[in-house]
Amino acid sequence: MITRLTSTLLTLVIAAHFAPAEAQNKQGDQQGPYRIGETPQGLASLIGTKADETDLKRLGYDWVRGSDQGPGRHALWYNPKNGHCVRVRVENDRYQSITATEQRECTNAQSNPGGQTPPGLASLIGTRADETDLKRLGYNWVEGSPKGPGRDALWYNANNRQCVKVRVEGDRYQSITTTESRDCTNAQSNHGGQTPAGLASLIGTRADENDLKRLGYNWVEGSPKGPGRDALWYNATNRQCVKVRVEGDRYQSITATEQRDCTNAQTYRVGETPEGLASLIGTKANEGDLKRLGYDWVQGSDNGPGRHALWYNANNRHCVRVRIEGDRYQSITEANGNECMKR
Repeated sequence: MITRLTSTLLTLVIAAHFAPAEAQNKQGDQQGPYRIGETPQGLASLIGTKADETDLKRLGYDWVRGSDQGPGRHALWYNPKNGHCVRVRVENDRYQSITATEQRECTNAQSNPGGQTPPGLASLIGTRADETDLKRLGYNWVEGSPKGPGRDALWYNANNRQCVKVRVEGDRYQSITTTESRDCTNAQSNHGGQTPAGLASLIGTRADENDLKRLGYNWVEGSPKGPGRDALWYNATNRQCVKVRVEGDRYQSITATEQRDCTNAQTYRVGETPEGLASLIGTKANEGDLKRLGYDWVQGSDNGPGRHALWYNANNRHCVRVRIEGDRYQSITEANGNECMKR
């Protein structure tokens, strides 16, 4: 009996000794969200240190919204793992405070209402404008002005269906703010007069048809020479027809036009230069160039300072009249098909 009583008392003493610790651990496990205005665990050590967003990212927080420029700035950061939303204040490039706030402030903000900067783009504000930054983040240019001291443009991210309005001042990003998704999708229809996505970067650069070809466009018709010249180019993949204007050997404008302008032009009216031959005008005459493009000599003079010849392409049934002056192609124009067939 005494032994049993002693054992029971010993058990009670041990239980009483460990009970507070177990209760404390249980309380810790059930600890709810941090109180509003307090600094969450693990973030207090950042207060007073040099502000670096990689510190917050390493701790599982993602930027939601706010200003990342200026001597005093605020931003919301969210940790999806523990559901914590914090308000970060920076003064003179150091963390002034990091305090917990309502979770819904972050989750609601992540819907990116118009006029706010989407996550991942805030770091670009104030940096030198470089479209490769936006492209790397999944955005594609839609429309807008690529030149001028102050310019605006729309960029669209097809992955998250995010449309942003980008403002550049003095070659630096002034603002990048969300706008309605339809602003981008409607603009992507490229109504006549607008510059299609991917071609804006060519405006003002030295005209080189290889740039357009690399982007999937083929020459349709137009003048390849002269201080001011226009031409139609067509992209069969996206069925986009553009009118290209060159001034002083630089792209002055590249604007979308009706698809039928290109498809109708591809019938090659008599007297015009067929697709693929315009680049030969002005170059040293070499029949190997025409043969490489599928044309065979039909008849004409191949001697003399000024000479004419007919060439025929059996693949597309095009007959062209070639004029050479001083050993250079002066003109290559579409002729009636029966002129080649009669020979």
